[in-house]
Amino acid sequence: MKHTIVLSLVALSVAIGCSGCQKNNYAGSWDSSPLDQKWSKATSQHFWWTSQGSQIAPYDYFTALELKDSQELFASNSHFDRLRYITVPEKSRMNPGGLPIGYVKNQVKVDGLDIMGMNCAACHTAKWKINGVDVLVEGGPSKGDTQNFLYELIDSMTQTLEQADKFDRFAKRVGGDPAALKAGLTKWRDRLVARKVRNPIPADNQPGFGRIDALTNIVNEVTAGSLGIPENAAVASAPVSYPHLWDAPQHDVVQWNGSIPNAGIGPALRNLGEVLGTFGSIEIDPKPGKLPNYPNTTAETKHLNAIEQDLWALSSPLWPEKLAPIDRAAADAGKPLFEHYCRACHLPIDRTDPGRRIFAQMHDVKTDRTLNDKLNRQVRTGKLMGTPKMLNPSTVFTEQDLPVNVLMNVVFGAFQAHKRDFALRPGIALNELMKTGKLPSLGQLFDSLDGDVKQGVADFQITAEQLKQAYQMTGNTPPTATNNYKARPLNGIWATAPYLHNGSVPTLAELLKTDTERVKEFYVGSWVLDPIHVGISDVAEEGGVHHYLFKTNLTGNSNSGHNFGTRLTADQKKQLIEYIKTL
Repeated sequence: MKHTIVLSLVALSVAIGCSGCQKNNYAGSWDSSPLDQKWSKATSQHFWWTSQGSQIAPYDYFTALELKDSQELFASNSHFDRLRYITVPEKSRMNPGGLPIGYVKNQVKVDGLDIMGMNCAACHTAKWKINGVDVLVEGGPSKGDTQNFLYELIDSMTQTLEQADKFDRFAKRVGGDPAALKAGLTKWRDRLVARKVRNPIPADNQPGFGRIDALTNIVNEVTAGSLGIPENAAVASAPVSYPHLWDAPQHDVVQWNGSIPNAGIGPALRNLGEVLGTFGSIEIDPKPGKLPNYPNTTAETKHLNAIEQDLWALSSPLWPEKLAPIDRAAADAGKPLFEHYCRACHLPIDRTDPGRRIFAQMHDVKTDRTLNDKLNRQVRTGKLMGTPKMLNPSTVFTEQDLPVNVLMNVVFGAFQAHKRDFALRPGIALNELMKTGKLPSLGQLFDSLDGDVKQGVADFQITAEQLKQAYQMTGNTPPTATNNYKARPLNGIWATAPYLHNGSVPTLAELLKTDTERVKEFYVGSWVLDPIHVGISDVAEEGGVHHYLFKTNLTGNSNSGHNFGTRLTADQKKQLIEYIKTL
């Protein structure tokens, strides 16, 4: 991969290039059906296995553990297949344990041990089987079951500690002093148990395949874990589908409800928060009257910057017509229907334009409001009380505040401590902004940019007013209570089922029915794409894997709302779906 200089939207920044990229030796069957997403194989491998600071367990411990009540290795491909993570056929230099996509060996050791963690690719790489052919979608939503991964890992560790024969096999694989191994395994098991306790889920409503209550997990880790206030933890009862990542850097806000600004230093804050939600950690040490600055975090900030650079180049996947032809006559007839019924919210973009910019269309279309309601609760601020929220030293925390304000303070503190790793120059930008109300020019570093990136950054540069608004949203002005969700462009949407933010509608065909007519229960977990209705195949079992039964009557699972296009005729609906395949 080239070392390419990329500019932050606040000021000039230098992204860290791909260190250690190599020729991709992963040869899945999807190589026969490339989707032209503008990534080289080296870029894909860099995204799959670059560590970001998630710390789950020592690497050698993890690869030596057996499943509960079995001698099958926890890290076996067959087990990860059952959890619906994407496995690989062989080991490589970047993936020495042959773990699935997104399960990585961290660069930073802990107590002299290599550590295994997750990165974004675990939840944001999709696999589909289309007419018998496996197709990989870079940046697509995974079907991985993170919740049961955690629970099963805790069970595996616990039984290994309690059963002598199981521990003996584990110790033999790892090597070293058995007493030290037992103490180490206990430490890491207890760390995961504490995380499980901080993030309780309803007994009758697990997230299932491809979903997690991401924001609640992140907020709980910060407000209950890092702040040390257990009562701040909320039940993780608002699961959402993993979003797709193409065009993520180009969005003005991220998260399904647009709660996290993506302008300026937003990408850095977004990625730091993601680490804290995926087994990362941070120590909060606020100082009265001082801007937040928290250097002690597991986040590997240089790598976060490099992964973000990967995403700038990612393009949405084109429908694989060689595997499932598009009815072009129907698609042509569907275009005016899209223009009439969909375009106002789902703005079209040029997927090939490096300067594409996406402004969120935030609307209340009467979909499930559990996610939004949970973010408008209050949490205790503890040691943060009386300290600056974020950029304005005169705006301080009181005894209670919104969880998103605490979260933004913490990730900004990590950013402040490691800003050199993001090569940001906030002093230059902020001084210029305060003097003139305008951002500084991009300057001579333009000469170092590749042509496409240069044009993209020039087209993408935000105004000073937008920057001010982003700062207000991230700590100085509390958000208002709404039930708005973000309507995204629909390029590549075929590869992202099930639909709506909470994954409550299995296919595009179901989405075009009124919410009272939509299916109330369906199974999630199949990798088989329904190419006619465009979405997941509703089957209870596949290859011995029992799928998750999604029930729309449970809290957070409602499939109500978004009643658009429901009055079209059956032929018109088919035409609209065929056109959406072309986006």
